[in-house]
Amino acid sequence: MEVVSIFEMLPDEMILHVCQYLRCAEILYSLFNLNSRLNSTITDYWHYVDLKYATYKQFDFVATQIVPQIGLSIRSFVFNGQWENIMSNKLNSTFYHLKLSLMFPQLHTLSLVNFIDGQLHLFLDKITDLLQLVKLDIRNLKDGHAEESLTKVLAANNNRLKFVLFDYDSVDFNLSATKNDKTMAYPNIEDLLVNLKTNKMLEYLFALVPNIKRLHIDFDKLSSTSKSKLANTSILVHLKDFQLRSLKVLWSLDEIAYILSKMPSLQRLALNLCTRDAHLVDGQNFIQILPLSLVEINLFIICYLICSDIEVDTLISTWPTHIRITCLLDEPSGYAVIHTIPCDFLSLVIPAKIPNSMLTGSNYTRRVKDLTIFGEQSSIDIRLIVQHFHRLRTLTIGLNNKSEIGM
Repeated sequence: MEVVSIFEMLPDEMILHVCQYLRCAEILYSLFNLNSRLNSTITDYWHYVDLKYATYKQFDFVATQIVPQIGLSIRSFVFNGQWENIMSNKLNSTFYHLKLSLMFPQLHTLSLVNFIDGQLHLFLDKITDLLQLVKLDIRNLKDGHAEESLTKVLAANNNRLKFVLFDYDSVDFNLSATKNDKTMAYPNIEDLLVNLKTNKMLEYLFALVPNIKRLHIDFDKLSSTSKSKLANTSILVHLKDFQLRSLKVLWSLDEIAYILSKMPSLQRLALNLCTRDAHLVDGQNFIQILPLSLVEINLFIICYLICSDIEVDTLISTWPTHIRITCLLDEPSGYAVIHTIPCDFLSLVIPAKIPNSMLTGSNYTRRVKDLTIFGEQSSIDIRLIVQHFHRLRTLTIGLNNKSEIGM
């Protein structure tokens, strides 16, 4: 006589509630094919498969026994580049030698984690003929040294991709003028998050993605020839959402103006920068460079007060009432933070000595998940800052994180 466990008798709602506390690999390993009812209950976990944090036993069983059975249902899958080091021969041949289009014909989103540059090149050759695949999410990519890595990603899956995302932990790409003068465009790309070595690469990047609608960039350096390069940059007529994160260099109002002049249809702007230019944080000057189409603006600007003193009330009064601004001042350290309310960023770098100036409540820091606190701090400073960030996942604390900012 078949024995039915108490767990199998629980209502679907309670089983799904329990599953919220389990990882995908644990759910598939424990519940898949126990009975038809449980299979139906956990169907959503067939669609979005992520095997991170699994034990080797769980990983090996799910990858070899379960994934081949549910491949037709998988819409999102996470590949880890480090799997090659631990996979059995059978598993290695399954994931790295078979065509992905045969394994996952309904795949919509593919995430590649912990790949190195050469390994990524080989894997991209497998990403072909996936009719539903439009999104590639790449995290913690290392050892990238040439633009071929970026252009090969943009062309993956027979130029069917629309969304290509690199996280902040991935390499900074270096696009060379010689190569890109002859590089074809990738009009299929509508959404791109990427890290670049210098801003002089904008000329080449903009030419690569003429139909881009959302573009988020992280710059490592600012080129001394930035204005001449930006003057030749293509106009992005379809761009609606632009975010620039650049904390290792100092920006001027003119440089931001050059970039925004190439975005006539922009609706959302987010700037997370460092500057010594008082004109960049003066509202009357700043609004003159904004596209007329703009409907949302998010600013988090660290301004160093070496060249000019800032009176907080005077600075805030320069901004129009529809752009709500606050200034967090630390005169002994020689800087101020000027930011909008709300401040809609996922990642922020913030000085340690301004917690008493921060506004009460979490609305203006509502989306921040990754926070870096730089400068000398006490445990009280950290606590006063962190209390404002209710969705925080990663906290980085340094006594003097000058390498992370433009000092």
